[in-house]
Amino acid sequence: MVTFSSRSHSLPAFQAEARSVTFAGSRHRSLPTYVTRSLVHVFGTLDFGFLTGCARGVDASFRGAFSASAYRERCFVACAFDSAVRRASFGNLDSARVVPNGLTPAAALHRRTLWMVRRSS
Repeated sequence: MVTFSSRSHSLPAFQAEARSVTFAGSRHRSLPTYVTRSLVHVFGTLDFGFLTGCARGVDASFRGAFSASAYRERCFVACAFDSAVRRASFGNLDSARVVPNGLTPAAALHRRTLWMVRRSS
């Protein structure tokens, strides 16, 4: 079990038993490299595994950090579409489509997000 707390007493501490974390977010925004690499480093030193999506934006920011880290073998890229898996190698990160065939694009993205959340702390 890992306990996370903040220096601010107004924010509660929380604990995580499972050792995986999902990093995902807006397809229309990105994060600075120093932010993503810092988060990957901290969670990696705590022996967490990582999940992220195959979209542009925040997902791509974290994929870049995973690819450049010593923890890339602990990362899995969850995709909603086969075309996304084929389109990019994701910097030698493991990736696969994680949703069933026959879904609308919106439903596939939703199911992919649920898949990641269910498998993280």
